[in-house]
Amino acid sequence: MQKLIILKRFLFSFLFFFKKKKENLMIVSSYNNESYNFISRIFFEFIVIYKKEVDVYFIIDDDAKRTMLINKFGPYFLSYRKTSDLKIIYSAKFWLFSTKSFCMFPTSLKGRKFINLWHGVPLKSIGIEDKFQSAFKRLIYKYYYSIFNQYLAVQAPCLSDVYSKSFNVSRKNHLITGVLVSEMFGCSLDEATNLFVNEKVNGKFNILYAPTYRDAGSTKYFPFSDFELDKLVSLLKHNNAKLFIRPHHLDKGFKDYIDGENIVLLSANEVEEISFYLNRFELLITDYSSIMFDYAITGGTVITFPYDKESYTTSRGLNYNYDEVSVGKEVLAFEEFIDTLNGLFSGNLNNYQIKESFLGKDLLDVSHRKSCSELYNQIISL
Repeated sequence: MQKLIILKRFLFSFLFFFKKKKENLMIVSSYNNESYNFISRIFFEFIVIYKKEVDVYFIIDDDAKRTMLINKFGPYFLSYRKTSDLKIIYSAKFWLFSTKSFCMFPTSLKGRKFINLWHGVPLKSIGIEDKFQSAFKRLIYKYYYSIFNQYLAVQAPCLSDVYSKSFNVSRKNHLITGVLVSEMFGCSLDEATNLFVNEKVNGKFNILYAPTYRDAGSTKYFPFSDFELDKLVSLLKHNNAKLFIRPHHLDKGFKDYIDGENIVLLSANEVEEISFYLNRFELLITDYSSIMFDYAITGGTVITFPYDKESYTTSRGLNYNYDEVSVGKEVLAFEEFIDTLNGLFSGNLNNYQIKESFLGKDLLDVSHRKSCSELYNQIISL
C-alpha cells in the first residue's frame, strides 16, 4: 500500500512538472506529515488569520487527527495520499516545513519555492552536525535533503554559519526572521486550548519547567541532592504560585513531583504548541532547550538546571559554548533555587536576558512583534 502511495506522489510530481504553480497557494507541513506543531503551525495560523489573500493548507496524514482539526478549525487540512488533495498540493508554488521536506522527488522542484522554517535556535547540533545521526544519514542531509532546503528561515544573522553547516544551504538563501512566535503570542486559532490555558495558568506567579530531551538518558527533574518537595510545594502555595512541568513525551521521571495543585502537568497532549503561550509565564526553567531564546523576548526571567552539562555537551553536541550563550541564571543547588524563587515572588530578582552579542538587539526588543509579517513578505518576494 505504501509503495502505491509513493508511486502516486511521484506521478503527480511528474504530471505537474510543466504546469504553472499557483502563487497564492501555500502548503505547510511539520514532523512526519502527522504533527500540527513547531514553527510550521505558528506561521500557518498567522497566514490563516492575517493573510486572507492566500490559500494555505496543512498536511496531516493521520486520518483521525485530520478530521479532528477540520472540525475544529475548518477545511485547511489535507491528506498526502488522497488524489483530490494531491492535486491541490502539487499546484502550490510555496512549500514550507519544520523538519525535513515532506516531498523527496526532484521532479517537484520546478517552479516551486521550498522553505525550511526549522523549529528553534540551533543551540544543539542538528542536521549534518548531529552526532546521533548515522554517517549515512548525515550524507543524505548534506547532498540530498539540501536540494529541498532551498531557503532557510534564520532567526538572526549570527546564526547563519551554523545553519549553513547544518543544512548545506548558502547564506544568500537565508531569510532572516527574528523569533516568529513574537507576533503570535495569545493568537492561536485554537479557542479551546486558549480557554484551557486561561483557566489553568492562573497563579499569581506562573512558572514553566521545560527541560530538553536527552537522547542518551532520562531527565532528572529538580536535580538537587538536597531537594525537598514539601518545602517547594509550601513555598509555591504561600505565594499563590504554580509550577507547570512540560516533559518530553518519552520522559516519565516527572510523575513523582506532580501534586495537582501547585506542581501541575502541562503536557503536549493538553497544549500541543506551547509557544503561543510563553508570555503567560513569569519564569522559565530549562536547560539546553531552544525554548529559552523564544521565551527571552517576553521579558521574563530564565533559570537553568544544567546539572549534566559536561556529559550532555559531549554526547549530544552543542553548536555554541553554552556558558556564553545561555539566557538564564544557572542554579545547581536547592537552596539557591528557593532563593531565586523568593526573589521572583518579592520582585527583587533581576531579569536574566539573552546576551545581545549572540542574537542581536532586534531579537530582544519586546516591541519587535512583526516577524511573521516580515517572513511572509520575504517569501512572497521570492
